[in-house]
Amino acid sequence: MARRRPPKEFEILDITDEVIRDYNGAETEEEGLDDNDSRMLRTSGRSSLVVNERISETSTITTGYVPVQRHQTVDISSPASQRRTENAVADLLYFSQNGQSNPSTEINPTIHVSMDSVPIDIITEYPYIDHMQAFTPEGISEDGIFLPGSAYHELHSTLRNHLIQETRSVAPTRSTTPHIEVDSAPGGVVLEETEVTPPINDFQSSQTPLLSQHEECSLWKNYFDEIAPWLDKFDRDRHFQQIIPTMSRDNDHLRYSMLALSARQLELKHTLPTNRSLALYQEAIHLLLPHLPTRGTAVIATCVILCVLEMLSCSPKAWQRHLDGCASLMEAVGINGFVGGTEQALFWCFARMDICGGLISSVKTLIPISHWASKTLSIENDVELFKSASTFEHWANYAVYLTAQVLDLLAPSSSDPARDEAKFRTKWLKLWKYITEWYQERPAPLHPIMTIPSSDTSPFPTILYSNPAAMSGNQLHHTASILMLQNQPSTVRLGHAAKPRSILWHARQVCGITASNEHHGAWTNSVQPLWIAGRCMSHPSLLFHKSCLLLQSEIAIMSEAKSIHDIIRQHPRERLLVQPLEWTRLHLDLLKCSFQEEEIDNLPEELGSSASEVPGSKKSVDRDARSAERLATSEMKNAAIKKLVAEDGGPLRLQRPFGYFCFGKKHEYRLHGTVFSMRSSGSLTPVFAFLQRGMIRIQREGIFGLPKPRRPNPPAELLREMRLKQIEPTDQWCDPYILAVLVGLAQSQAEEKQSPKAPFRESHVFKTCAVYVDEKNTDFMYFYSAGVSVAFLSKFEYPHTLMRPKKAMSSELGIRLKKLPFKPYATLKSRLLAEIEACCKDEEAVAT
Repeated sequence: MARRRPPKEFEILDITDEVIRDYNGAETEEEGLDDNDSRMLRTSGRSSLVVNERISETSTITTGYVPVQRHQTVDISSPASQRRTENAVADLLYFSQNGQSNPSTEINPTIHVSMDSVPIDIITEYPYIDHMQAFTPEGISEDGIFLPGSAYHELHSTLRNHLIQETRSVAPTRSTTPHIEVDSAPGGVVLEETEVTPPINDFQSSQTPLLSQHEECSLWKNYFDEIAPWLDKFDRDRHFQQIIPTMSRDNDHLRYSMLALSARQLELKHTLPTNRSLALYQEAIHLLLPHLPTRGTAVIATCVILCVLEMLSCSPKAWQRHLDGCASLMEAVGINGFVGGTEQALFWCFARMDICGGLISSVKTLIPISHWASKTLSIENDVELFKSASTFEHWANYAVYLTAQVLDLLAPSSSDPARDEAKFRTKWLKLWKYITEWYQERPAPLHPIMTIPSSDTSPFPTILYSNPAAMSGNQLHHTASILMLQNQPSTVRLGHAAKPRSILWHARQVCGITASNEHHGAWTNSVQPLWIAGRCMSHPSLLFHKSCLLLQSEIAIMSEAKSIHDIIRQHPRERLLVQPLEWTRLHLDLLKCSFQEEEIDNLPEELGSSASEVPGSKKSVDRDARSAERLATSEMKNAAIKKLVAEDGGPLRLQRPFGYFCFGKKHEYRLHGTVFSMRSSGSLTPVFAFLQRGMIRIQREGIFGLPKPRRPNPPAELLREMRLKQIEPTDQWCDPYILAVLVGLAQSQAEEKQSPKAPFRESHVFKTCAVYVDEKNTDFMYFYSAGVSVAFLSKFEYPHTLMRPKKAMSSELGIRLKKLPFKPYATLKSRLLAEIEACCKDEEAVAT
């Protein structure tokens, strides 16, 4: 046999270097460029950007605008970082597995990507990709706007370079020379040789209004209602609410930065395209750059607010890079936590962000802790300043300061890689003393108003505070305590009087504070403490509640779901796009559905005696009793239920041996469960379903099939059992699959165009009910009933003719369940039909 020859028309090329170069945004010289293109590259030194279509291409060359739309041939002068280079191969692997590999994201302000156009397969798990905000391995979708080569990234790099240069001199900035190290910048900030900073004079403001008056008014309202309370949570004078906005009238760069932050928060909340916040962010930077040499309060306020915007929108691993430029400027100006007035409020707002970046990356703060208070190397002097302050907010700031001291003590130092254990032990004991005193001496406003201890059903205590400074301050104290106890020197033995609480106790306190208090400002700083506390927990129930807390804070702070698609996008790490057989308790929580058990009614005497008064009824009663007994004890349960409710002129009519559930127009799923309609209504739409636990179990086993050919395979069988255990409900009578069955019945009713009530009003309620039996239980079964409102049914986007109320996603569904004993068999039929008729009786109801 002749040896196969490799095909000559194909050649495998190694393009790794080119990909890494493009990923880092290194400068490359393109051959064969037109003269115009060459001039454009030499003129700006960066990619040409426009705010929107109202600005021409020629104007971008002279104004230096950063474009939302990228030309085909550009010089990408993005900052290159060593970490991104090291992660390039990992990113390529991610993007090859259905990720979105698009380092130079193109955003067209005139194009809105409809989520309806994204195909969704509920059976198979797919990563949900929003084309406007890409996923990356280092974060969720929000870091996509700062991908290397994106317009946001270009603008941030320009501002960062100018800020770092400004710390060296008050003279006008100029283009950087290769590899400039800024000594005064925190952490030895380095400007890479690929970072070319355009002169300030190249930047000009847009002459066209970016917002209408109504749009600007809406953004201001959102700022005052939602964002300002976040930033003022430690400030009783409410500088971000009352003082800084008044400064924006004379400082357009401050005005645009506040509007950009408000627009970005709304984009995250409602999952909107990023073009509006990008245009405002760009305008704020262009207006800010000429004013950097003044180093005024308004300039610093603009930088801090832009840092808040960037922290909302980038990967946590990149937080410090988004803060170091502003930290350099604040250090150069000499602002600290006791300067008073607006600058003091700006410092503590920035310090809290600095702490968040340090906690998530396990590094020291960008502003050295020795510059936070007395500007001395003595922690005693700093502590004296905090203790002499007259307001409880300063005591909350004291907690921030002590957490920064913990980071400074524990974070590795490049100047001292070999830690001196004796010095570390001395510093640890001194710092632990101050942390303990903070908790013991905190003023009354920082004490909880009410506490409820944890229990078997609630593993976290309830700890209610009256103000956000108390919430966040106490949470930071417990976080600092966890870190200190985890790094307690082995030679330290604390006395009985000073014996600390356990690490788990502090972790429970962190989670309990977040669960008990709903101030969004405190929640913005609770993610890092929750993450640190979560690492201390191993019990399954604690892990479940920890994940619920993270979900709760993420949903409440970042977005308000408008559809099922929004819920899916908010939980990229959860398996939500699955068929109803794989639904879990999480689906019930996200859909706002609950099971409510009712008491068993006493059997009325007339039900047992009325049959004997009818001539010839004894034979009928005996037949019904036999059918009831077969329903309880035999395997022929479908035939038994049919005889009880549908045969011999029964009130129900058998429709088909299965039901349907739909998600959107193209996704229809057949469900186990015989369905019946009411004879008296004259309609064929089902209202009642009969379910068997054993059949549902068999269908779940079919999801996780064993490999073929079938032979003994213990590892595969063990894995299958583990996966089945994950989706099996802990309470079989509250199976989420029952919700899908009842919703499927309501969808069938909503499809009935011949109904006299069609089109259905918002107040209409679809009556549904079901019976659920367990083949191993011969004593009782459960009866379920639910009134599915139009608002709740519209969550599933089917049928499309259904009117969708504005508050559909906030609607709830309560499924009532009642235990029905099989005995006495002679009355089971009467009792069951009474429940069905009570559920399906025709009366107007108002949706809850």
